[in-house]
Amino acid sequence: MSVAPTRLATGTALYSCPPPDSPILGMGVLSGSAQCQGSFNPSSHTAGRSCREVQDWIETQVEQPIEARENQQEQRCRNEPCNWWTLCLNKLFCWLAWVLVKVVRWVLVTVGKWVVRVVCTVVNIVLDIAGLIISLILSIPILGGIIRTVLNWVTEVGWRLVGGVDFVGSLAGIRPRKKMYFGVIIPVLNGTPIATSAQLQAQVDQAIALYDTLCNINLRFTGFCTFNNEPPEGPLTVGCDGGGFFADWWLGGSYFEFATAGCKFEDSWRRIVGYGAELIVFVVNNVLPDSSSSSTVGCSFAGTHNYVVVEATAGPNVAAHELGHACLLGHDDGTFNLMFASGIAPAPTLSTWQPRWRLASSRKFCGKLVISHQPRRLHYAPKPLHCAMAVAAHKQR
Repeated sequence: MSVAPTRLATGTALYSCPPPDSPILGMGVLSGSAQCQGSFNPSSHTAGRSCREVQDWIETQVEQPIEARENQQEQRCRNEPCNWWTLCLNKLFCWLAWVLVKVVRWVLVTVGKWVVRVVCTVVNIVLDIAGLIISLILSIPILGGIIRTVLNWVTEVGWRLVGGVDFVGSLAGIRPRKKMYFGVIIPVLNGTPIATSAQLQAQVDQAIALYDTLCNINLRFTGFCTFNNEPPEGPLTVGCDGGGFFADWWLGGSYFEFATAGCKFEDSWRRIVGYGAELIVFVVNNVLPDSSSSSTVGCSFAGTHNYVVVEATAGPNVAAHELGHACLLGHDDGTFNLMFASGIAPAPTLSTWQPRWRLASSRKFCGKLVISHQPRRLHYAPKPLHCAMAVAAHKQR
């Protein structure tokens, strides 16, 4: 794929695109731009997701308790009677204690929070730039595609082994709530996005709701990103079969990797190591195979790929279904199951074992949801593991 280097993508996003003051701008990496939708705060965005979460922890677990203690001490001092036999020194000591609490809060929270933020931000920027460079190398056709596939499975297997502890705990009924992040990338064709956020919002909302109720997962949406660099081969058609798998090593896969690097700079290093990386949902023009009686509307190639694909006109459960495959959930024969292969019920369920780590192997190479031409249908790539465990190690490349 030929890329004319000019500037990196900019835009406004809910933690999806680099802000205007990002240090990566002007590096001459991407042509075109990425436009994202969502609320945008440059200061919090630049800090990186990890840094924001550390700051949130400091505010809720450190600052708020100290502030509550400070308010209690102030109220106590106001109500403290002046004991004449101590020349009111008891009240003075009370206020000195209140001042001490305020000083401690300022040192531990205000100073500590900014020190942590500066260090964390610098480390994240360095890691993300390194991750971006590696991502651009991985976008090289053929060679980059082969390296991507090997790297994806190595990290996939590694984090599954780490997550084995969580699986054992789930057998004993220990299933702590987990977090998982996902974002949607909308390509542009002939100067026009192939879908609108309004068309996709139902899939986003349904995925969040289903993973909350069925898997005890806090699925966090990071926003829509419109990637303005057009696909090198025209309309995006993804074959959910062996041919589609190997096509990812060529220009199509390079484009997906390239678009992810442009839209998700802040997630660059996580995509390389596989820890806590966002699930990427790409909107495409068409997913194959199709026939006169059925159509394929979504596809996931499991741990071999960094993304899942859906059609914009697919039903509200399609993204959730494909994300299930990305979490190594295989197809299920239950007609009301979220992972049923031929159409999904309006209110799908999961079996007892699906929200756990299922090591039962799946012979299917590619996972898809297929819908016979009254609904339509989805496909999936081989992900025979579990939904909750997939984020036990916060792993999805």
